[in-house]
Amino acid sequence: MKTNYKNFSNNEPKKSKEPILETLSEETEVAESPVIDEPKVIKNAKVNAATGLRLRRTPVDGETIEVLKDGTVLEDVDLENAPEWLMVTTKDGFTGYVMSKYLKQI
Repeated sequence: MKTNYKNFSNNEPKKSKEPILETLSEETEVAESPVIDEPKVIKNAKVNAATGLRLRRTPVDGETIEVLKDGTVLEDVDLENAPEWLMVTTKDGFTGYVMSKYLKQI
């Protein structure tokens, strides 16, 4: 069986180990990525916690306003402090903080 070997000439360009960077002049126009504003508030979510969920005055260790039952529908869920603590308003008008992992968007 015959083996073919590629013939490399000394005229082939050498590979550089340094990255090739293109310098842009100040006049070069660069397209900007569009900014998409995601909603900071969702209208409805429900409690998904079999033993209930504490509605607190402040995140983490705030005073408990009430314990929300599993399936309770919440309005105006503020995603500003996401991902862990969310400010919510109950249908009764109470506003407080809950842990996001116990909510389900509806």
